[in-house]
Amino acid sequence: MIKGTKKVIVLGGGLTGLSAAYRLSQQGVSVTVIEERPRLGGIAASIKYGKYIFDYGPHRFHTKNLSQLEEIKTLMQDKLNILYRKSSIRLMGKYFVCPLEIKNLLLNMGPLKSTQAFLDYVFTITMNKLVTQPDSSFENWVVNRFGRTLYNIYFGPYTEKLWGIHPARISTDWASQRIALMNLWDVAIRLLIKKDDTPRTYETKFYYPYFGSGEFSDKFAEKIELNNGVIHTQAEVVALNWEGNSVDEVVFIRDGCESREKADYIISTIPITKLILMSKPLLQSTLVKSAMRLKYRGIVFLFLVTRKKELTDNHWIYCPEKELIFNRLSEPKNFSDKMVVNNTTSICIEISCNQGDHIWMASKDEIFKFAMDSLKRMDFMDESDVLDFFIDKLPDAYPIYELGYEDNIENLISFLHSSANLITAGRQGLFRYGNMDHAIDMGFLAAQYLLNGDGDKSRLFDIANKKDYFG
Repeated sequence: MIKGTKKVIVLGGGLTGLSAAYRLSQQGVSVTVIEERPRLGGIAASIKYGKYIFDYGPHRFHTKNLSQLEEIKTLMQDKLNILYRKSSIRLMGKYFVCPLEIKNLLLNMGPLKSTQAFLDYVFTITMNKLVTQPDSSFENWVVNRFGRTLYNIYFGPYTEKLWGIHPARISTDWASQRIALMNLWDVAIRLLIKKDDTPRTYETKFYYPYFGSGEFSDKFAEKIELNNGVIHTQAEVVALNWEGNSVDEVVFIRDGCESREKADYIISTIPITKLILMSKPLLQSTLVKSAMRLKYRGIVFLFLVTRKKELTDNHWIYCPEKELIFNRLSEPKNFSDKMVVNNTTSICIEISCNQGDHIWMASKDEIFKFAMDSLKRMDFMDESDVLDFFIDKLPDAYPIYELGYEDNIENLISFLHSSANLITAGRQGLFRYGNMDHAIDMGFLAAQYLLNGDGDKSRLFDIANKKDYFG
């Protein structure tokens, strides 16, 4: 519990770090935020490019936490668009409604393939009632619920494309949190009968700032600085010096100069692997081994400014087909028309890769060529439609839920929870995929822990850790 004048250093200026610093600064706590990149917001940041604004992929804010919702509305002064999600999956040259709708699914797949998928589904469900099949991987989880045909058509290819490893090597945690908990019977029934117990799968309403998702972070930052907090950008944390079970000093590089700062408490939202590996003195080998086994997936983003007025009416489109280099594209204009110049549109393209692979190392022009080949295949546009383009990269965008990751992350979390003055939180900090509302919840909870000594640190790990859908 914070008593008297205390200083807190927050590592990472994403939504979790900023929401924690915001809450602490409201209570008069001295806070310093250290962010490696030039802009705040992490993967939920926005990029201003001339008169255009881009997000790092599509983002939507929705929450069942009414107190959080009201606080965000107040923070944003109610300058939020209210939108209803529209997204599609491109398969076999056609566009399927996402989440899946049975009528659209059957019409697009055609009688032969749809009959095969339905019979496979019925057979799978029937066999599982007779003999329960184990959910030992993402692949098993999907096949046990949808059948092998739908797995082979969509779930398997998209997942392998996104993560770069076979779905048999991915934990069921990814499936339970990112695939709607429904079955084809349920979809059909909901088309015919309106039910009151609508699951989150079908809650399409969301909120979006006028000028990009990064406005959430910008507003947090404004309040932090008004409350005398300090925010450093383009500052890389390079070491944590420990004294006993406490972090004594944070070492970071900014403008080519090394700085050292002491704090009473540390909230870290940087990748937990980096947090462990930069800690000094050298930690026990089991922790280092666990950190080395955990991997993050990177993304190369291609941002296009086009002369087209509209590309699609979708917020985003999933692209599982191998012939298309990107796994998802989104159109900022469909989130807010304030993000583009009149009578034009822009596109964000996401290409999943690993840091250092051929995609990651490709030049700006090579990335553009790869993407244009795919866009022409989709009959969306060609080079003559593009007015300008640029790329950006995020090396630690998504934690990879590879089989066995649970034991490794538990090993690291157990050590960090034993620290007297350090909290790790957020997507990268807890190796826990989540949405924007989860990130903000984690930040508020971390601040609450320091302010009130409320509960224990393990409560942070409970956020976005349930076996239910939050896609």
